[in-house]
Amino acid sequence: MFFSILPCELQLTIFEILCATTVRLPRGTGANHLVHPSSAYASVNTTWQRFFEKHNFKHIILQQYDIDDFRTVVHDKGHRRRLVEWIWLRLELPQYGCHLCEEPESDKEELQNNIIFTDMVWTLFDLLATWRKMSGFRVDKGTLTLELSAHSPSDSQHWWKELQGRINDTPWKAHSLPRSRISDRAHGWRKGRQLLAPGRGAIMRAHGHPQGLQFDHNAPSARQMRKLPKVSVVGRLVIRRQFYRNISVPWALKPIIESLTHLTDLRYETWRGIDSEVAPGRAIRDAQRIQLFRDVFKYRRSLRRVSIFEDFDSIVYPADVSIQPVDPELGQALAKASRGFEEVHAALNIDAADFFSPILDHRPRGGVEWLRLKHLSLTSLEMGPIGYRLLIHRAAEAAKVMPVLELMELWNGQQEWAGIFRFQVEGDQAMIQLLTTFTANFLPVTSRIWREVAAERGCRHELKMRLGTLDATVDDFVSVLPLLKFKKRILMDTSLHQLLTFWGIKDA
Repeated sequence: MFFSILPCELQLTIFEILCATTVRLPRGTGANHLVHPSSAYASVNTTWQRFFEKHNFKHIILQQYDIDDFRTVVHDKGHRRRLVEWIWLRLELPQYGCHLCEEPESDKEELQNNIIFTDMVWTLFDLLATWRKMSGFRVDKGTLTLELSAHSPSDSQHWWKELQGRINDTPWKAHSLPRSRISDRAHGWRKGRQLLAPGRGAIMRAHGHPQGLQFDHNAPSARQMRKLPKVSVVGRLVIRRQFYRNISVPWALKPIIESLTHLTDLRYETWRGIDSEVAPGRAIRDAQRIQLFRDVFKYRRSLRRVSIFEDFDSIVYPADVSIQPVDPELGQALAKASRGFEEVHAALNIDAADFFSPILDHRPRGGVEWLRLKHLSLTSLEMGPIGYRLLIHRAAEAAKVMPVLELMELWNGQQEWAGIFRFQVEGDQAMIQLLTTFTANFLPVTSRIWREVAAERGCRHELKMRLGTLDATVDDFVSVLPLLKFKKRILMDTSLHQLLTFWGIKDA
């Protein structure tokens, strides 16, 4: 009674304070999840229920044990379906002891993991497929975000101590901790640093099969449904870099994307491939990505925004991994697939020079224009002192067939150099900017083409050309990221926070 007579503004403030309260409670197979106690607040009265249910069901984390509860608590309660904005399918794989931490998963374990993964995804899709069709509380097309991840709680207890700092992070809240001072001689850790590289078996244990998690059509759900249900209410698909498990493109991600009929946004952060006995990990991952670009993107014509980030760790991967050229076919395939996109961001998995190649090749034959492309960011090994001039020149030529391009960033960072090129249009003013750790300039012929690009966009003012110097401490891709305008499109907010926190870098 007393609460109801308070001013509305004060009531709302109290609600918001209660929502911000979190407690750590053990759940599931042992991971500590951040659980809001506000489910109890929703039972106070109908006013409290309306406010706290909107908060409680906005973001939902589902493990494989939660699907039945989700059906009862959310799916079967029509009004709650419309409160959901984000569903994170957080698959927890079985735990393992130290006797297995340096052994790859057995065939039996791989089969078990694939079955759990299949049942979890297919069962959820079966529920979501009806959300648009059910009378009463229909959910609008493309309004949900779906996130996928997989890990074992044991990963952080053995060779992969860095996971302890981010295991409780969520897509909407980063709790990442700075490097701990933990020491574990058996697993190569001393005072928060990993001094001993894990062996191949330990890497395979945490990263899983090099081909990634895949659907098993002998799983109970797949045998019953036979085909993954079509879902129209999901508009964004997210896979973050928080855990190391990959999802197979041909045997899982492809059917998932094809089943999301109104998917417009893909945020795809993965770890570089792990070598198998028959093929290098990078070759395996590149082959899957080419299929993603050529087949999946071509099929899912609703896609408008794509961000693909590939992470790597010098402990796991060769020391020269950051300077190894990427397969040119990747950039070429992404360029051809992106003609209908509004945004493209690709970091550390393709080279901008390869992306521009098919665009420039088409121009003499009448041209295929990227009519919707407004935002573009790409990494390139050519952003160094030897190749940057040619890269920027080719970018100018490519921009001529991108009539609505508003912002382009080309960037990279190595131990010896770092560079950022930026083209930006704001109103009727265009600018090109070059920031480097080395002495650089614009070629006159390149400047002329960028002026033409600006004029074609109706910019009345003279093109601004800016040169700047990056600090010598900017010496790898992580230290470049905070300086980018597209940093929060290249990586999810939580992922960016994790990366910068781990390496002790402040956001710009």
